[in-house]
Order: sequence, then C-alpha cells, then structure tokens
Amino acid sequence: MNIINVYALTSVFVVSLISIIGVFTLSLNQKILNKSVFLLVSLAVGALFGDAIIQLIPEAFESVENPARVSLFIIIGETWCHILNRP
Repeated sequence: MNIINVYALTSVFVVSLISIIGVFTLSLNQKILNKSVFLLVSLAVGALFGDAIIQLIPEAFESVENPARVSLFIIIGETWCHILNRP
C-alpha cells in the first residue's frame, strides 16, 4: 500500500475517532447538548458553505462551456434551500 494512502486513511480514522468521542461526550449531559447543537450546526453549515464558495463553485465554472447554466443551478439551489428552511 502506498504511504500516501496510509496517511490519508490514518487521518480519516483519527478525525472520525475525535468526532465519535465528541458525540459521546455531548450525549452524556443533555443541558450542554441542547446549548451546543445550534453552535455545531452553524459550524457545519459554515464549513460546507465555505467549501462551496472556495472550491466547488469556481471549479464548476471552469469545467463547463456555458457559465450561465452553472449560475442558474446555483440560484435554483439557494432558492430551494431558503424554501426548505422556512419555519
């Protein structure tokens, strides 16, 4: 097995282990869990949104011939997210 694959699998295992430990720690105390859920969801949304803006959207514009189509799909996706998140 290539050493790069070993490093990649090890890093994924370590990050997953840290996440599982965090879940078990938060689940022990319901009061702390209720306070931290909003913060953790906000962090996850920010990470996904940042990844989309920094990497995925520019890559999508580079890989197609018609950038207007990419823009249309981005607008449709954002609109759909806002519709689904209404209270």
